[in-house]
Amino acid sequence: MVYTKHKVIHSFNQLHNTDQYIKDEAKVTVEKANYLENAVDYIINPNKTNEQQLVSGHLIANIEKSTDEFTRTKFIAALAKGRGIELDHNEKVAPFQLSDFEKKYQRGKTALAHHLIQSFSPDDDLTPEEVHEIGRQTVLELTGGNHQFVIATHLDKGHLHNHIIFNSTNSVTNKAFRWQKGTQRVYENIGNKIASRYGAKIIEKRPGNNHAQYTKWQAQNIFKKKIKRRLDFLIARSNSKEDFLEKAAALSLEINDKGKHTKFRLKDREQQQWTRARTLNKKDTDYYQLDHIAKVVEQNNLNISVEDVFNEYIDTVQETSQDYTWKVEIEPFQIDSSNEHGLYLNVDFGVDRRGQVFVPGRYLDPLENGNYLFFLKDDDFFELTENRTERPESSPNSQSKTPRYMKGKTLVRQFSTQNGKQPVRKEPVLNTINDYLRALDFYATHGDGTLQSGQAKQIDQKLTESLNEAKDKLFELDQKIVDLKQEMAKDLTNPRIVEGYKRELEAIMESRDLLNTQYEQAVQNLNYYRGIESKYHNENPEQTQKATKNLGPAL
Repeated sequence: MVYTKHKVIHSFNQLHNTDQYIKDEAKVTVEKANYLENAVDYIINPNKTNEQQLVSGHLIANIEKSTDEFTRTKFIAALAKGRGIELDHNEKVAPFQLSDFEKKYQRGKTALAHHLIQSFSPDDDLTPEEVHEIGRQTVLELTGGNHQFVIATHLDKGHLHNHIIFNSTNSVTNKAFRWQKGTQRVYENIGNKIASRYGAKIIEKRPGNNHAQYTKWQAQNIFKKKIKRRLDFLIARSNSKEDFLEKAAALSLEINDKGKHTKFRLKDREQQQWTRARTLNKKDTDYYQLDHIAKVVEQNNLNISVEDVFNEYIDTVQETSQDYTWKVEIEPFQIDSSNEHGLYLNVDFGVDRRGQVFVPGRYLDPLENGNYLFFLKDDDFFELTENRTERPESSPNSQSKTPRYMKGKTLVRQFSTQNGKQPVRKEPVLNTINDYLRALDFYATHGDGTLQSGQAKQIDQKLTESLNEAKDKLFELDQKIVDLKQEMAKDLTNPRIVEGYKRELEAIMESRDLLNTQYEQAVQNLNYYRGIESKYHNENPEQTQKATKNLGPAL
């Protein structure tokens, strides 16, 4: 398990002492005022590093003089930029003063170097040499390979841990490494990716711990979607204002209608600000006002307990999380590494950049041949880490220090192109049909056994429209299959072209069979519900006539 820390080194004394500390702990008494000299001395401590066998450097000629080499690089960079050059009374270059450099040539506090710490659990069963190599690869990828660094692996704390000090000045471009708001996250992701290659266990953070990393705008939009989904679910399953409020409380939806606008807040999420009802529906800003909701739910002819609503909501959320638009096969050569939480998959982006995206296990199904099935949606996002060591000439500031993401539809295209496996598309209308079927089943179970309520009538109408759309899509897929077979017949002598057509045909036929099976099942279910309705209509003509006059609003 990898735990990470980051400290900024602001002075040359601090750099020296830290350097000596990581090399020799016995010499170190680190004071707050003396932390770049302190740093290097600390990390290469022989008592901690198996007599310095686990100490190495990058772009460093002499580990013992690493502080001086850091300083020399900064001096060269300052001269190249025309900084730090002063003339004495003889018009000769005056001696360069480190204290002047610290104060004069940076904005705010000087970031002379960065001190990284990586700690590993004994449960990971890694050797000191493996831990050392994980740290070395991590800092190389983080910095792009053009920053000097010293790394020491310590053995003294009962667990292995790396201390890394890297120069903030780029040895090639002379530019400074900027540790920004999202750099810690990038550093952790790179470390986790590399550690997973060596078999280290990675702790996956709960989504709830990541809200602070999103902007307020992003967070509020996420809350809006969740609130709206919860409200729609409750409106279809309540029969009065009081019933609605009771069930809303059960689903952790807090409602405030004391002011002019009804406001909502999710009690099971880290939502600080209220969400106003008028922001949830741009076409009808009053739709989610509590008074309007009360009028809508009163037309529902059903009776369902709070417990049943809660259980059904949990089931619905689980089914939604397992839904997908594409099914793509992943082959071993596309996998960089894996851990108990998922896979790191190799990707290309930009003109000549490469990296990995992490795919959690919930998106994957392993196959017997060693491949994986990857289920994803067009608008899914997967976090990306870049292989910066493959672009050592790049400036660190030209590359993002904040988390980057790739969309699902981009990954579908890239993975299928890499391995030649045709992705299978699940037609979006399938999800719509499933939603309406679930709603009809709900009304048949918890209502009066018919489709007489206004909401149920509208669901019946919407389901019929979706079935017509599915029927048109089936015809379109059938035509595409015919066209592909005709195209393939024109050139049966080229095995490579024929194989390509076969893969495409197989994917389309699988998608078509999936849609057709669901279509036939939906038609059968709808006819069943309508049969019940027809029987009820014949037995209760007066109730049917009354219900027809009170059709609810369109969904």
